[in-house]
Amino acid sequence: MMKIHVFPVRPLGANCYLIEDEETKNCLIIDLGGDFLKIRREMTERRLKPVSVLFTHGHFDHISGGADAKAAGIPVGISVRDEYMLSGKGNLAASFGFPYTPFEADFRFSGEETLSFGPFRVKVIATPGHSEGSVCFLIGNCLFSGDTLFYRSYGRTDFDGGDESKLFSSVRDKLFRLPPETVVYPGHECPTTIGDEIRMNPLGGGLC
Repeated sequence: MMKIHVFPVRPLGANCYLIEDEETKNCLIIDLGGDFLKIRREMTERRLKPVSVLFTHGHFDHISGGADAKAAGIPVGISVRDEYMLSGKGNLAASFGFPYTPFEADFRFSGEETLSFGPFRVKVIATPGHSEGSVCFLIGNCLFSGDTLFYRSYGRTDFDGGDESKLFSSVRDKLFRLPPETVVYPGHECPTTIGDEIRMNPLGGGLC
């Protein structure tokens, strides 16, 4: 049985997700943000064993804990097209005035592959638009959408690497093709479902 824990993390309140396998107590971390100590405490209290950190994209508010995770021996992965942001280049930390510690990925993915981590099977869906290398992760009927799709909204495209037409296509042609009962866990704010977003999101409205 899979259990999902969500924790808004510094510096901008991005959602960090701990995906727990209740039988093995293994867990995946999605979008660690800058609160590694907080997340480590939560894992310790729940007796969880982290197997990997996955990043939906390379903006600093989603990746800033990566150096700490690596120091703790947890491997981290990001899309090939957003990997350069781990160095600090283009990840917006400097633009927003936040400190950032560079690090390197342990593995990379391009999209459309399936990754295996112990009991977890993670389908990677390439969803460029918010950033060139943005991806979403599908685990069972749960979609971790990063900053591509939000509750009644969608990601910004005015940062470097953003592209409105690509984001609209990512949402309409890929995410809105998933089963309507798919639960969406976004990079900020509250969860939703694909069916609700098809009906209520500005990019839905029967267009898909």
